[in-house]
Amino acid sequence: MSPNELCKLTFSWKVPALIASADMALIDTDDSPVRVVLAFEGDRNLFSTKNAMLSELSHALTGEPLPYATLMYVWCNTCAVGTVIINPRTDRIRKLVVESGSPHLNQWTDYERDIHADFEAAFGEAPGSLLALGIMTDSDNTRSTARAWYGPIQLIARQSRCPQIRKGSFSLAITGGGAAVGCHPGHDGRAHGLFDRHLNGCHPTAWNKHGVATNHVAHGQVHRHLIVVGQSLG
Repeated sequence: MSPNELCKLTFSWKVPALIASADMALIDTDDSPVRVVLAFEGDRNLFSTKNAMLSELSHALTGEPLPYATLMYVWCNTCAVGTVIINPRTDRIRKLVVESGSPHLNQWTDYERDIHADFEAAFGEAPGSLLALGIMTDSDNTRSTARAWYGPIQLIARQSRCPQIRKGSFSLAITGGGAAVGCHPGHDGRAHGLFDRHLNGCHPTAWNKHGVATNHVAHGQVHRHLIVVGQSLG
């Protein structure tokens, strides 16, 4: 999706409990029960030496470079709504807090975000083309358990109709591991590829056509809702 088309993103989720020891600003505890993730194109010639090396490593491991920028909408234990948390591994991944603390646990919460404005607030520049959109629930760093439900996710473009990325809703239950489901924002209402390559410290995960991770997740099934139960294998 081109920058000129970027407009609104709507999504919803339900979280029964936070990860007590999680702190998204620290490498060792960077876990969250829910994330909605957007990856953007841009000029990688502007990367720092560190980010250029990470991008080369990503390309060697996955066949694709590090996205120019990744914006995550997250639920944080303590940071106030509106806080931007820079990933401790690379500043090309930034997390925007849209929910904080425990007041809205065990209930569906709905969000409508202005992608263009949120990207500028997080990165201080205008966004490039949207490459991919995903969801992520992880508890690997804290070696804990996380459970979350995701409702329909919809991109609303400025100049063209963009249907829901996937109909229905998602449920993720993770034990001591991490899982993400992603897709390219096509215009036919279907997912175009599943990924978790750059979202949590450049640890690549292979996803099969059913949305089940084949190395970080021990087992999973696809029913009316996508259900992934994971356990760290490392």
